[in-house]
Amino acid sequence: MNPRLIPDAAGCGKERLLAALRSPGKLRYRRYNGSPLRYAGGKSLAVGDITEQFPDNLERLVSPFSGGASVEIAVAKEWGIPVQGYDTFDILTNYWQVQLAVPEQLAERIAQWEPNKAVYAEVKERLKGHWRGDAPITDRLELAAHYWFNHNLSYGPGFLGWMSRIYQEPERARRLMDKVRTFQCPNLKVDCGSFEETLPQHRQDFLYCDPPYYLDGDSRMFRGIYPQRNFPVHHRNFDHALLRDLLRQHKGGFVLSYNDCSTIREWYADCRIEEVAWQYTLGQGETRIGKNRVERGDQTNVKDSHELLIIKEVDMPRRRAMTSAHASTVKVSGHRNEEDFASLIYGQVNQGSHLDKKDVIDAQHRFHSVKSGTWWQIFLYGRERLETNTILQGLGEVANIMVACLDAYPATYAEYTADKLTAKLNLQPQMRLLRAELENPRVFRAFLEKSLFDGGNADYLSVFLGPANHNPQEKVFHIFHKTDVVDALSRDITLLNSKGRRAGQMDAQKVTFHSTMHGKNIGELEDRHDSPIHYREMKFRLNARDVFAVLDSSLNARSQVTPQLKTYGRAVRMFRLPS
Repeated sequence: MNPRLIPDAAGCGKERLLAALRSPGKLRYRRYNGSPLRYAGGKSLAVGDITEQFPDNLERLVSPFSGGASVEIAVAKEWGIPVQGYDTFDILTNYWQVQLAVPEQLAERIAQWEPNKAVYAEVKERLKGHWRGDAPITDRLELAAHYWFNHNLSYGPGFLGWMSRIYQEPERARRLMDKVRTFQCPNLKVDCGSFEETLPQHRQDFLYCDPPYYLDGDSRMFRGIYPQRNFPVHHRNFDHALLRDLLRQHKGGFVLSYNDCSTIREWYADCRIEEVAWQYTLGQGETRIGKNRVERGDQTNVKDSHELLIIKEVDMPRRRAMTSAHASTVKVSGHRNEEDFASLIYGQVNQGSHLDKKDVIDAQHRFHSVKSGTWWQIFLYGRERLETNTILQGLGEVANIMVACLDAYPATYAEYTADKLTAKLNLQPQMRLLRAELENPRVFRAFLEKSLFDGGNADYLSVFLGPANHNPQEKVFHIFHKTDVVDALSRDITLLNSKGRRAGQMDAQKVTFHSTMHGKNIGELEDRHDSPIHYREMKFRLNARDVFAVLDSSLNARSQVTPQLKTYGRAVRMFRLPS
């Protein structure tokens, strides 16, 4: 089997994939080697067992924990259907977006480094500086190259690990880089987002979930590994109970891979549970065998799995009740403005980018955050995103105070509805602290840059003020450079706490963004708690026309590039259409 493309054969995509993977050996299915990324806990050897459980007539797959993406790539490439992936690790999702968009450029950048310990150590130190926030790598291609080189050539593999001696062999390293260069998977999209944020967006979609495994109780897994076993911040404090609750409410069906332990079996007793077995190769190929393994009598680095596949069935024909015309309309309307704007600037929609603000890439390889509608929801963050996002954690105490705002509310929505007054009283001091922290000019600028431009990785704010169904030939987009946006808003906005103006309302339940220039509130930062799904989430939104009015009033330089494109401020000289 060619690992990059299974030959055509009779039957549906599922049948072709399983037939190609079927093995005459001890395991029923052989490894699927379609991913260019080595990944600890990856499912390359489990692709057959997992996809065997997917519905035959699956039309779209959503994966909230993409990781090394072996299953996601197999379905997207070999089944030929759309796959929407997510992961909470922003450095990893940046890699996937670059890998999917410009594989040859990524491979060329990686090939400039010799695969030896000295170069590896230099790359690791620069990547560590980015991870810590001391020296951010602002170029997305450069960051993706650093991540791949550090991760793929490491023992394990592991993020910020140490170099594996077997990948110091130039030919072996070259073969890895060739997979980067030749990788193509147009049906796959990967965004950065936590499961708390993303699952509610896909209530009717079929899911494949591969979360960090459960560590407590009688679990045989005793140590987290994501993104690295020495600092498993994505594994530690993972909310397994919340994932359980969201999946219980999910309508579209799912396959969930978990470690076998009594807690997981009890939680998912109402689902079909299959015991499966494969081998993990975390560290396989190394000659060292640890002390614990010697004492147990283990003589190899082959790791037996202790896995469950948990399946919630779905009646797929009922999912298809939506007509194809209706489904097409829904899909197109969500991306119409990005597509229209990309066409106007001779650029392209950046696949799977709605959570990181980089919606469209132009001919100069600059990213545009494209906004439309009456209100812009800038972010909706749960606890995990607030606690693990490196840029957010670098904004003074902002992230920690927002977590404290979430903690002002009880653990469950039912408890909150039984005693709303106590929660609102608990929230008041935290919202006042949040306003005070954001009043620091340096912190506020950084907050705006992170919120609106993914920490500066997007370059422009490109605004359309009409409805999505507006005639494409009549749409006018207004293009602002990120520096002008942050300058104008940070100068104009005064931060306040909300006032309770009606019976039952209380003061200091939000941080409001008051425009000094226009004498009104143009945005708000609040704790969202309006349903069991959207509960204990921090939401930041801005009013489209009010923000545009501030930007328009603040910038004198402007240029009508075409009848449908207008630039302002720095964008006048920096934005260019291809000649």
